[in-house]
Amino acid sequence: MYELLLREIKNKPLFFFVFTFGMTFFASYLASSTDSCSAGILALTISMIPLIQVMTKMVEIEEIKEERLEKNLFVRHEAFIKNYLALFFGAVFGFYLAYILLGPKVFLEQIKAISDIRSAIASGMAVNSDQLFAYILLNNLKVLILSYLFSFLFGAGALYVILWNASIVGVFLGEKAKEVQGSFFYKYFAYPMYKLALLLPHGILEFVSYFLAALSGGILSVALIKQTRRRLLEKILIDSILLFVSSLVLLVVAAIVEAYTPF
Repeated sequence: MYELLLREIKNKPLFFFVFTFGMTFFASYLASSTDSCSAGILALTISMIPLIQVMTKMVEIEEIKEERLEKNLFVRHEAFIKNYLALFFGAVFGFYLAYILLGPKVFLEQIKAISDIRSAIASGMAVNSDQLFAYILLNNLKVLILSYLFSFLFGAGALYVILWNASIVGVFLGEKAKEVQGSFFYKYFAYPMYKLALLLPHGILEFVSYFLAALSGGILSVALIKQTRRRLLEKILIDSILLFVSSLVLLVVAAIVEAYTPF
């Protein structure tokens, strides 16, 4: 079944978007039936079940591309980045819809995380752009390192980090929709999309940096597991380092945009 699903998803980001949207909403619905204050974490865990094997296969495909040395580094992995973007935004809108329909009780962990972020910024760091830059970069660097380590150690383990961030964005959009007054279209579509658009200038850079870090760890992990011959392993190691360095550069640029833009 997963092999069939992988063939359908491969190079079809729209299909992947719809699939992830459905899975995250369904997982949130199942989690809502529990009384646990950690229902939001349970929703992430359930979401991973149908996705993790698919993503593991995708990482294996990317490692095979490394062996074939087709095209340049980033062109080789273009499909992977597109699929991860589709996964991320599918999860964002899946969790957003779940928040709107199921209510905040399902996402107490995400709401607490959003509150912590707001409190940190409100404590005075937002007054000084340099301090805000350092705060943003340090926190995002932690996420990037987790993405790399989870992917290296557990294959598609970075999927949890990606879904967690998607749930934060989805719940944030849901909170904004609940706050505003207006027509149905404005309240639940136009205004949340406006708030999402404000996140995109730095958000896209952040998300892609996490994907590159996950890919960096993933292809190296697969190569080591397969006991790839030394010369090819050296090439994959170099590409892994280049991907990781690229992810760091994107992360720094994203922090600059977020800290020094007037949004």
